[in-house]
Amino acid sequence: MTQERTSVSTTPPLPGLELVQQINEALATVASDFAGDDDPAALAMPYARWADTGTGRWRMRNAAGTAWIDLGPLAAEDAVPVDGAVLASQAWVLARTMPTFLAGTEPTTNAGDIWINGVGACRWDAGDARYWLIPTYTNSILVTASGTVARPGAYVKYGQWDGCGGGGSGGRGSTVGSGRSSGGGGGAAIFREAFTFSDTPMSITIGAGGAGPGGASSPTAGNDGGATVFNGVTLGGGKAGASSNTLNVEGGEGGTSASPRTVPGQFGDYASTSNLLSSGGSSGFGFGLGGRNGRPNTTGTAWPEGYGAGSGGVGGSNTNAAASGFIRIWY
Repeated sequence: MTQERTSVSTTPPLPGLELVQQINEALATVASDFAGDDDPAALAMPYARWADTGTGRWRMRNAAGTAWIDLGPLAAEDAVPVDGAVLASQAWVLARTMPTFLAGTEPTTNAGDIWINGVGACRWDAGDARYWLIPTYTNSILVTASGTVARPGAYVKYGQWDGCGGGGSGGRGSTVGSGRSSGGGGGAAIFREAFTFSDTPMSITIGAGGAGPGGASSPTAGNDGGATVFNGVTLGGGKAGASSNTLNVEGGEGGTSASPRTVPGQFGDYASTSNLLSSGGSSGFGFGLGGRNGRPNTTGTAWPEGYGAGSGGVGGSNTNAAASGFIRIWY
């Protein structure tokens, strides 16, 4: 790689050997672009490129030939995805097509979309008068216990969240082969609801699954699931499954929520005969299933499968708790 004039001198006289040398040097520069730690501005034409080894930046001359445009780092592309890119090459391409800055050195006025090294593509927010990460919603935080969640990065503002309430547990008949028991309902669910991170950690309550009714000698109903609460939205827990020695009883109701974008949990099912398990309800968006209708209750299994699922009812002792809720945050 060289940094020489890309045109031959037109000032005579020009001896043959010098002409050949100038042509070879110009061709070598054209073939390899400029490279080095000295600014080749005096030699460069519009759209010429320069590997600035002094600062480790890849630059291109603007259309007027008056300034360099920063295309990104000279470092080789990472072998694994970076900055939320689906592919490593995606992050590389984005960095080369946007003005690039180190964190903390970005513009303090709107300069269009930019790339911040170690952060990703960022966009100006006029209300905050600063740059925030453009979310890809490919990064996530799974929360299964009550507590708080903080902003996952200094440039992260926008997110989406999924979640559901805890499932209700199924009821129990008095003994194996007698009594009609019903499955618990699933917790109310929400899918990809948009929200904005606050400057302080945000509170999360995860609804617990209803406890199994145990092994009492009389028909016993299950227990309701707990509510999951985040960002001002309450996702109700599923209702308990009932039990009766004489009738087929309906399953527990699914959990509900006042938010218009949530989906109620599904009702639990009930056993049509006394020697079958009843089915627990499923929460919305497939976040869980209860014990499956038709499985012999003599196995004593009615475990829920997935977040927010109600557990099945059982003839006889039923210690099977329903599944708890969850929150997953995407950014």
